[in-house]
Amino acid sequence: MARHQNFGGELGKEVVAAFDQGRAAGDERLLGTLWQRIESLPLSEQGSQRTLLSLLRPDEPLDSHLAEYLIGWASDENVPPSEIEAAFR
Repeated sequence: MARHQNFGGELGKEVVAAFDQGRAAGDERLLGTLWQRIESLPLSEQGSQRTLLSLLRPDEPLDSHLAEYLIGWASDENVPPSEIEAAFR
């Protein structure tokens, strides 16, 4: 699903690159910077930034709120249902 998401901004690109390179998990600097970014945004604009949290904490389960956001966003972006389902396996 990440390939469909527009994370935008340098911070989003940095988090995705760290994840792709296998160095995102446990990166406290990135996690702190991301939380600062999230908290600076209005709630209505936090969604894509909050999804980046799961890249920095890949072993933590998604809560139902984030899962519903991801499913709703993916549906709005016309991501095929099979890809949505695969993302949760």
